[in-house]
Amino acid sequence: MFLSKFLPKIEIHCWGGLGSQLYAVVLRLELEAKYPSRKFIIVCHENGVTRRTSEISPFFPGSVISVEDYAQTKHIEVGPRPAEAVNGKVIVRSLVVKFLKLFSIVLDGDRSLGLAKVRFWTLQVRGHYSERRLNESALLQVRNMIIQSSQVQAFESGSQNIFVHYRLGDLLALQNKSPISSDRILGVLQDLHSRIGSRICLFSDSPDTAHNLLTAGNLPVDIARDINAVDSLAILLHAQYFIGTNSKISIWAVILNSKSSFRVESYLPYELQHHIIANIGSLQNLKYY
Repeated sequence: MFLSKFLPKIEIHCWGGLGSQLYAVVLRLELEAKYPSRKFIIVCHENGVTRRTSEISPFFPGSVISVEDYAQTKHIEVGPRPAEAVNGKVIVRSLVVKFLKLFSIVLDGDRSLGLAKVRFWTLQVRGHYSERRLNESALLQVRNMIIQSSQVQAFESGSQNIFVHYRLGDLLALQNKSPISSDRILGVLQDLHSRIGSRICLFSDSPDTAHNLLTAGNLPVDIARDINAVDSLAILLHAQYFIGTNSKISIWAVILNSKSSFRVESYLPYELQHHIIANIGSLQNLKYY
């Protein structure tokens, strides 16, 4: 539309690591296709349970910005808001936010966000997480972006190696979240290794801890060290056998490997099944454990 050329850039805000940021990337690609005359910028916030920095700047040079808004989690009292806190400013702010959302100027319901809710006058979208169906063309573009921006020069495509992505990191310390039990992973790993007898390559944000947990099964496990998130995902896109855990990186490895030119046999925790079905539907070569 003619007027859209004179509107500010649409800001797509996201929180979290690479896995969360990739949802914002897909949303941007879809919106660019819908509104080719509008300009977009992705705003990556460091704030959250764990500090995260932008991993996607190479995908859109000059149009990804980072906001240094991380603060250590503070104790929050549970219970009703004190009466003195509900003042005129709070009421006015609440009314303004409702107005902006009502007229689709600002959108933040990205779990159920449909492109139909985004108008040419929309100025801001929260896009770091999504349980909606993802566009096929956008997924192919994301796959190419990851491979092209990766610093990994070469890898064996269609490798018989078994790739394992075991997220631990902050899950080892958080009270409301926990990592997938190593016993569950070992059950899949031992069965797969006995069937194909391949080398096991482990990717983790806590590599030594993950290695200790998985070598308890007397399996030959090699650790991939000093590899950033983008490079790790780029390597996982060359897998023929993949075991993921409760991580968005694992989700993305499965989603993007479904677009591979060769068959990839994948395994994910059953807790992630609803995410996969929402994003891409049922996959023939994916099993849940």
